[in-house]
Amino acid sequence: MYWSEKDNLRLISAWINNSNDPIDGNSKAGARYWKEVAAEFNKYAPKDMKRTATQCKNHWNTTNALVTRFHGCWTEISNTYESGRFDEQLMEKVLAEYKRVNETDKPFAFEYWWKVVKDEPKWLNRDVAAHISNKRTMVSASGAYTSSNRDTDEPTERR
Repeated sequence: MYWSEKDNLRLISAWINNSNDPIDGNSKAGARYWKEVAAEFNKYAPKDMKRTATQCKNHWNTTNALVTRFHGCWTEISNTYESGRFDEQLMEKVLAEYKRVNETDKPFAFEYWWKVVKDEPKWLNRDVAAHISNKRTMVSASGAYTSSNRDTDEPTERR
């Protein structure tokens, strides 16, 4: 099923609204969560463009994987980017890196998606954290290591 940019933005909005629900945004089971995302998506969709919870979830997971890979390229390039350059130059480098890393000639088609989610804490915690290396780093001569758990700054002892 084809998803237009407008459909994608509606899905992103429904995902963000359900993720940031102050009452029970983080405590919903997966099936319930996606059912509510689909309900919100469909509330604003034309009658012939209604989607099921499964369609929303599958499209989100497939497309968001691409967006997450792009974000990894953006993070890598922006962390080493020379100051004094324009944002357009940074984006050109990121897009080139994305093509190189993914061994494709196709341009990244979801920059609009990334621009919406890139600063959303829920998106960063849920999707990007999964792609951060789990390597532990030695932080002292005594043999202490950082934890692979990003929630704490306290080192764990080597076993």
